[in-house]
Amino acid sequence: MRTPGLKTMILDLDAHQGDGYARDFANDASVSIMDVYNGDVFPHDEDAARRIDVAVKLPSHTKTKKYLTLLRENLAQALKTHQPGLIVYVAGMSLSLSLSGIVTHSDWRARHGLHVRGPVG
Repeated sequence: MRTPGLKTMILDLDAHQGDGYARDFANDASVSIMDVYNGDVFPHDEDAARRIDVAVKLPSHTKTKKYLTLLRENLAQALKTHQPGLIVYVAGMSLSLSLSGIVTHSDWRARHGLHVRGPVG
């Protein structure tokens, strides 16, 4: 069921390119996609890659500090640009983060979600 006028952002933070939903929402301007993924391995699907609004292509073995910095900067800009009323968060930890980085990443996501107008699902 769709809510007319509701802008939705898919926030994909696992290592894989989100080619499935990029194709699913290829013609839906109410859905924006921010995808953080391993650019050394993906994309294999160039059509889907073109549909991703904010693509953060990380090299293999990106360090935790760099990952969190790029996430923070790109998400702030994506939220400002797209102004979603709903964020669908695709969780993933298949990137190489340190244990402290995973804790920081989880804590940061939780704190940052409090500043988003509307639900995070």
